[in-house]
Amino acid sequence: MNAQSFLDELKRHLHKLSPSERDDVLYDFREHIQMAMESGKDELEAVQGLGDPKTIAKEILADKFIEAASAKPNVSNIMRAIFAAVSLGFFNLVIVIGPVCGCIGVLAGMFAASVSLVVSPLIGLAMIWENYPSPTTIIFAMCFTEGIGMLLSIAFIMLAKVFGRAMIRYLRLNVRIVKGGQAT
Repeated sequence: MNAQSFLDELKRHLHKLSPSERDDVLYDFREHIQMAMESGKDELEAVQGLGDPKTIAKEILADKFIEAASAKPNVSNIMRAIFAAVSLGFFNLVIVIGPVCGCIGVLAGMFAASVSLVVSPLIGLAMIWENYPSPTTIIFAMCFTEGIGMLLSIAFIMLAKVFGRAMIRYLRLNVRIVKGGQAT
């Protein structure tokens, strides 16, 4: 593969980057190729020394999405970072995606339970409105479920934040390992 076809393929795989970011990456790789050629390598050797453009693009996108998730850790950014890192290797797809989906399922269940407990006192109001016996018991049950729902909501928020930070740390480690760097 010559330099131009390498750069064209890299550009095609970096379509999720903004045009200015993509141009910066392509400029850097043009410089790498030029420097390798100036040190005595021919064009094919210079390009082969860089690696596969598709793999390079995956690593660049994973880095970008992980940094975005670090800067603004919301569900969308973290999910983008997870999918970008999962695309880096078979290990991630087979071993990691199952537990990640399980954790997300647990968090979704906690969210649904906390919302239902917070909203459930409305049923108690309807029961009081219908003159059910022992409104004191109903009021107590309403306060109890409201309190449990709020506590569960707080626990959900805290666990979601911990999960998000843990995923970002894992993704950074994973990208370093895939790139061949230190795993510390």
